[in-house]
Amino acid sequence: MGSGTYLDERKKLTDSRYGKVLVTQGSLFEIAGSEVVTLELVQHFASRADEVVVVTYGFGTEWALVLGDIQGVSLFRYDDPALDQNLGQRAPDLAWIHHQLIPESVLRAPRTTKFVFHHMSAYHPAEFPVSYGIEEALASAVVFAAPETMAAHLASSLLDHVIPTRLSVLGNPAPAQFDFSREHRSVPLRRLLVVSNHIPGEMREALSALPPGVTVTIRGNEADNGGESKVVTPSDIADSDAVVTIGKTVQYALLSGTPVYCYDHFGGPGWLTPENFEVARFANFSGRGFERKDSRSISRELVGDYGTAVTDAETLKSEHRDEFILDSVVGNVLNHLPSRPALQPREQDVAAHLLAQDLRRIYVNVIAARQGEVVQLSQRLVSAEREVERLSSNLASIASSRSYRLAQRIAAAARRFSPIK
Repeated sequence: MGSGTYLDERKKLTDSRYGKVLVTQGSLFEIAGSEVVTLELVQHFASRADEVVVVTYGFGTEWALVLGDIQGVSLFRYDDPALDQNLGQRAPDLAWIHHQLIPESVLRAPRTTKFVFHHMSAYHPAEFPVSYGIEEALASAVVFAAPETMAAHLASSLLDHVIPTRLSVLGNPAPAQFDFSREHRSVPLRRLLVVSNHIPGEMREALSALPPGVTVTIRGNEADNGGESKVVTPSDIADSDAVVTIGKTVQYALLSGTPVYCYDHFGGPGWLTPENFEVARFANFSGRGFERKDSRSISRELVGDYGTAVTDAETLKSEHRDEFILDSVVGNVLNHLPSRPALQPREQDVAAHLLAQDLRRIYVNVIAARQGEVVQLSQRLVSAEREVERLSSNLASIASSRSYRLAQRIAAAARRFSPIK
């Protein structure tokens, strides 16, 4: 988090509680990287705050149910009038900002709110500042998912006037539930968990070529490959001998000492080792920075190098465990926020920011409407398929009945003895 005179102005947000916390997220429809990051932060804050308010441009029913099950958490759309009422009753003590989404009332009157801006990608446009000067005025801390992410944002010059000591790499830490001890794994590999929303062709071919004794479970938006889209749990990791994945799930595996084969649509190093670990972490374990592999190499490495991967996983957990536990990493950020309150942003920056937010809100609403249409069409297709199956079953039942066969014989005889016209 920096050093020098900056250390003298640090102080804890509160002694034991976070007060009221605002967490923002561009949208909550899919189960993907930033959505899971938001969920885990909300869970972390909910256990320590008086109230957690989650704000997004749009959300789906599944996410509403997930967040609704967390005590003390309220979910609002950005344009919901009830949001203004909630924030008007009590301003947030902490605002953890994703995708530059800031409710207008908080943006125009930051008061004593502490702001943490969290940038999760080095490439996605929604992760970059939309109006020059907002983070300069508001940010108590600006954190990044990886060194690559921080380097990309600094290169954009959009954060040039943020105090440098307030910039730091947060990483992509995992909840403490993934920090468990496990029994020594037997060799060879038997249970492989694949977590991906975009399995590349060479990986699909490699998985299909694995020995019969290896069972593969897929988590992610990969229904065509037998995958199930759901949040990965500690049980999923514990029930696996190894994990094929990138991004946040790498940290899940690292905390539990599970061998992780880091590879996806960007390529990757394959099995994480002490030798390739730092290069892989620089790019948030995305697989960037490495060559792509062919399916034969992947299949051969998954099976043939698994024994070494077990030893390497134990070494990596021993050396890096404390760097990937969410509670301690986030706590370290919040316990060292500067005492200086947020400044009021310039009106032209506020106006530009609000216009950009309105544009994103419209975009998300249009996408949500299209997704709703797709869901309705999918439901109608499923209903039609079930009706076809029912009719086919009825037809098969009729065709196999004695009365149907008798009717067929009578009809055939009638055709034979009918007069020729």
